[in-house]
Amino acid sequence: MPKPALIVAICLLGLLAGLAACSGKISTSSIETVDASTLAKWIERSPNKYMIIDARRSEALNDGRLPGATTMSIEDVDPQSPDPALRRPSALVVYGTNPGSLRAEAMTKRLMTARVNKVYLLDGGFEAWQSRGLPVER
Repeated sequence: MPKPALIVAICLLGLLAGLAACSGKISTSSIETVDASTLAKWIERSPNKYMIIDARRSEALNDGRLPGATTMSIEDVDPQSPDPALRRPSALVVYGTNPGSLRAEAMTKRLMTARVNKVYLLDGGFEAWQSRGLPVER
């Protein structure tokens, strides 16, 4: 027969696991991506439907940005009370410099936590957009 201390420990582990699952953490695997060519088509068809968010550092802006993109840092997004402007477009698309952009990934997760409409991460970031010869604002 199991000892009472073991039963209590197992119950506490189960409780902690349940609390962790409800903590609102967004996993990297739950981030939806969109490739540059698809995003270009979306913007061409319905430019006002999407808000493009440039999550790169300010010095990267010298390389240009996606047309109509809004520069934003993670500190600009309050997940408890997000700016109402983030709820207006049907979807938000976040991009960083390249596929490994932790800033863009963090921004995407923050927006997902804030529960603002649909949020996508641009697969490959600015480098993928530029390498396909898509338009860039300077």
